[in-house]
Amino acid sequence: MLFVSERTGTAHLWRMDINGTNPKQLTNNPNDYPWFGFDFTPDSKWIVYTRTGAGRGLWKVPIAGGEPTRLNTSPVAYYPAVSPDGMMLAYYHEDSSGQKGVEVMRLNGDNPARRFDIPMRTIRWMRNGRSLLYVKNEGDVSNLWNQPVSGEPPHQITHFNKLTHLAIRPLT
Repeated sequence: MLFVSERTGTAHLWRMDINGTNPKQLTNNPNDYPWFGFDFTPDSKWIVYTRTGAGRGLWKVPIAGGEPTRLNTSPVAYYPAVSPDGMMLAYYHEDSSGQKGVEVMRLNGDNPARRFDIPMRTIRWMRNGRSLLYVKNEGDVSNLWNQPVSGEPPHQITHFNKLTHLAIRPLT
């Protein structure tokens, strides 16, 4: 079981057994900021999270404990989402020029990221790993949209037309 705690004075990721025993602190940098979301790799060996300050960007840390590994150096990188196959990482991004959206990169960092014009909200991968699911608000109406990572245009999934607010939660 993973949780965020400020028991050391700043927010950190912790792991414990399902019965609440054996708590173990996984992150320890004062700039770690798991409040901007975290996600697991599908094999449950790594947790991807946000760090602010001098070491800002996305990092991953082994669930068993150990040294974190830096994944990128984005000035703003929030709400990471690991693809179902564990190969890709999507996250909300804002670069130093103020351009905002979602970036998708290989988790091992071996290719440039793709950028999509998606508003800052939680994003989730579709089960097939080929597209992202996100909520788009227009006025007082929220609808689900699907953005293929191949670069094709996004398409609307739901067509609500009156006051509706949606939230995306992880699939179980």
